[in-house]
Amino acid sequence: MKDALIEQISGSLNSIKGKCQLKDRTIAVELKISCSELNCMKLFLSSNNLSVKDIAEKLGITSGGVTKIVSQLEVQSFLRRDMDPDDRRGIIVSLTPAGKKLIEDLKKKTAGYYDTIFKSLSKSEKEDILKGLQILNESWVKYTGMKYPGVENC
Repeated sequence: MKDALIEQISGSLNSIKGKCQLKDRTIAVELKISCSELNCMKLFLSSNNLSVKDIAEKLGITSGGVTKIVSQLEVQSFLRRDMDPDDRRGIIVSLTPAGKKLIEDLKKKTAGYYDTIFKSLSKSEKEDILKGLQILNESWVKYTGMKYPGVENC
């Protein structure tokens, strides 16, 4: 027997996912980078340095895929690669000054979208949304073990 409430939640999540993807595409165009590059740069919202292995894990792509994206961002002077001093086989990817500026622009643009979306809601409504999202996130991790660490925004 189907649970109508679960179907409504699923439909809402799919709708929100689509809207988040549209927001990301719009921001990527504004920042003059691709969506893949944007997804990579989002990982640097909470860290200035990541290993290629960590990036691959968090994005769910191969190290070769990461190398391609990082190379594109390196050409644009947003990221740089250095040998890992603790593991000569590893590569550490770091933000450049231009990359740090891009992250600040990304934060401002993302905040602008959410400010616009939530400005008409009351504090209580925002708190209800936050509580619901926290419960959903905790349930997701608990029952699937799947996380998307390092990315706070959609």
